[in-house]
Amino acid sequence: MCAAFANTVEASILGTTVAIILFNFHREPGRNALASGRRLIIPKVNKTPRFAAVDAFRGLIMMLMAIDHASGFISRQHSSEFWNGAISVYQSAFPFLTRLVTHLCAPGFFFLMGAGIYWFYASRIAAGWTQSQIIRRTMLRGFTLLLVGQLFETPVMYMQGQLKKATIALSQLPMPPPNDGVTPIGAFLTLSGLGSVMVICALLLKLRPALWLAVSALCVVLTHALLPATGAVGPAWFTILLAPGLSQGIAAI
Repeated sequence: MCAAFANTVEASILGTTVAIILFNFHREPGRNALASGRRLIIPKVNKTPRFAAVDAFRGLIMMLMAIDHASGFISRQHSSEFWNGAISVYQSAFPFLTRLVTHLCAPGFFFLMGAGIYWFYASRIAAGWTQSQIIRRTMLRGFTLLLVGQLFETPVMYMQGQLKKATIALSQLPMPPPNDGVTPIGAFLTLSGLGSVMVICALLLKLRPALWLAVSALCVVLTHALLPATGAVGPAWFTILLAPGLSQGIAAI
């Protein structure tokens, strides 16, 4: 689940880009063929406002998320991976594979959120909303997610850390996560990240599709180019944006 904030922005923007393609193809099938003068026969199908594949993907990552959370709260075997080399070492293949498949969860949710933002935008435009109304509503949703993350998710994760350790550990960290030694007093976790990215994407709704791709490419470059080579933790803002860890009392995971 540990991912740089810039990468989550990238996943959301990629989701928005895919949503644009799917939405326009779904709305105007065969447009290119008709424009070229070729005759296109379109079979009659039952039209639906939803994309079944997207719903199936959402269901899949929710099941994987349940597995990941059950391993942490029930079996108390939740492993971790941090950018500085603090990557869990496993005793067997089963816990490794369990952790491996659940890595689809966080980027999957960000991807789907990005797609949902565009579909919400397109449906509200069709309903007669102004762009400013859509941006305000999307930002309100983002701030609500951020608030839920701080008020509910952070305390729950703290409670998980207070659980009694499992008798037999199936994985171990060879070194501590990046930290500056300050006791954490706050956290920036998945829901907080989703809310913050939704606010950013709301502001990006005014951009042309080509600029969406440019911002996504910039996130990829920044994520890899700006990581500290020494493994040292940076200030809190840098920890939230690029290199998760524990910094200045903030745990960014």
